[in-house]
Amino acid sequence: MMAVIMVLIPGIAITNAMREMLISDTISGILRLVESLLIATAVAFGFALALFVFKDHFPEEHFTSLDAELPLLQVLAAAAGTLGFAILFNSRPRRLFIGGLGGGLTWLVYLILARFVGQDFLCVAAAAAFGAVYAEIMARVCKAPATVFTILSEIALIPGGSLYITMHHLVGGRQTQALQYGMHTLTVAVAIALGIVFVTAFTTSFFSKKKRPTTGHKH
Repeated sequence: MMAVIMVLIPGIAITNAMREMLISDTISGILRLVESLLIATAVAFGFALALFVFKDHFPEEHFTSLDAELPLLQVLAAAAGTLGFAILFNSRPRRLFIGGLGGGLTWLVYLILARFVGQDFLCVAAAAAFGAVYAEIMARVCKAPATVFTILSEIALIPGGSLYITMHHLVGGRQTQALQYGMHTLTVAVAIALGIVFVTAFTTSFFSKKKRPTTGHKH
């Protein structure tokens, strides 16, 4: 079920809402966040309906992360998932490989940081910053908007799975676990938004200074 409804989970929208609120576009961010929560509620309602109909076949699940001994498999899965979203977003064919590569590399950076740093918020923020830098570089190479590559590069970090688990516990009446995973979802979304905003603010300031005309006259 998690695999079937994953494309409906509004993880990207929640992350974009956090990013907009961080860059002082508060009203737009709040509206996007409310819309995301309504979509998540709709998904949870459909999930709850299935749970009600087939309640005897839905035991409580114990969710675990992917095997830490298979980092290559995780990177390949991140790249493949990003490629799928690129196709879903109707990205141009020449951008598919670049988008998939960005998703895989961003997840690779996260795995490396998670191994040596351990603090999830910092790992996600740093990996998101790497993905944003990759997106800025590829945007200039391909002469395309950076937003296109930024979204694809961050796909693997989006807390869609965590949001699904939150809904799973919520409809199962396990409020403590739902709150725990819900807070983790928001924390990851904020970390991604901070990483993107930091890189975007730096590149915008840097290139605006380069384009600024010089004052004074030569004699």
